[in-house]
Amino acid sequence: MTERYSRPESTPPTARRVACRALVMTALSYRGKVELDTTWREREKEVQRIQGFVRDLGMESEAEPGERDLLGRELGRLTQREAVNMSWLIEGVGVLAWGLGRYTLPPHDEGVEPRDLADSLAFLTPTARDVLARATLVSKDEVSLYREIAFAVHWRMVEWRLRPTACDLMALAGRLPWMDEEAIRRLPLVDGDLSIHGRPIAACSEVDRNRCASIAIERHRAAIWLLGEEKVFSEIVPNT
Repeated sequence: MTERYSRPESTPPTARRVACRALVMTALSYRGKVELDTTWREREKEVQRIQGFVRDLGMESEAEPGERDLLGRELGRLTQREAVNMSWLIEGVGVLAWGLGRYTLPPHDEGVEPRDLADSLAFLTPTARDVLARATLVSKDEVSLYREIAFAVHWRMVEWRLRPTACDLMALAGRLPWMDEEAIRRLPLVDGDLSIHGRPIAACSEVDRNRCASIAIERHRAAIWLLGEEKVFSEIVPNT
């Protein structure tokens, strides 16, 4: 019998800090979107609105130095890569909002709906103060299970990129000590392999696989932080 892998003990962040980080990351993601949408006439005002929101709620302390730099830049001062990377943070926000019990996280192959997610956190509204003040978290057991699910999806996407062949995830889970069998059982499988939009990964388009892989990275990173395995969000490298 395979000896199961046990992750080290961790201390999760407080509910208030999770709410604060979720709002900071939403601000970063939205700031990236504003930079990318060159057709929007009110972009400059919206940048100022984002900056004022973070400042008025006193969230600068949660924002890391690099994040404060990005949020503080004027319109047109972000590179394309910076703006795109910032916009993808919204997938991690989905995990944090789920951890706060405020959002139903979509399946691994569906991106979050940014507007609904922002509304769940009262982003850019005075009610965000209540979100911070009254924040609560789901149980650590729920977070631990989701962290294993996020790991499994991310692992499969990386494994496909390295070795693009079909595999039986349940059979692998019985042999690989770091793969959680309960997490695999929670995944949608087709012919034993991870499915994307109802099709086995081998039958999916490269576009769908790449998008799923990008979602997986962001959600895995957020799950690691939410469980408390790493303290500094920007330093998390979600290894598989």
